[in-house]
Amino acid sequence: MGYGNAQGMNRHVKEGNVQLDTALLWHLTSNHYPPVPEAMVPVARKAIELANLGELDTDIQFPDGWVVNQQSKMEVSKIVEIMHLDAFIEQEDSLWTN
Repeated sequence: MGYGNAQGMNRHVKEGNVQLDTALLWHLTSNHYPPVPEAMVPVARKAIELANLGELDTDIQFPDGWVVNQQSKMEVSKIVEIMHLDAFIEQEDSLWTN
């Protein structure tokens, strides 16, 4: 259910009906339990941008005061994984090959 809903939101973004930040806010707060804080929307957006460029090993700094798994920054690939952002990644197939 969650992935399909995220794909639907991404489709609305591509069609210009919804802004990416709005879609991410919905995804992080409504499609996760417990919800991911709204402060992480810019982190998710940056992770998507970098993932689409293939920069999966790049670290992204979390907003001041925020830590995830006792870290104040994290690699793009891990952020995509823990925030379930794969529905928003354009080069999805190239990310998950073995």
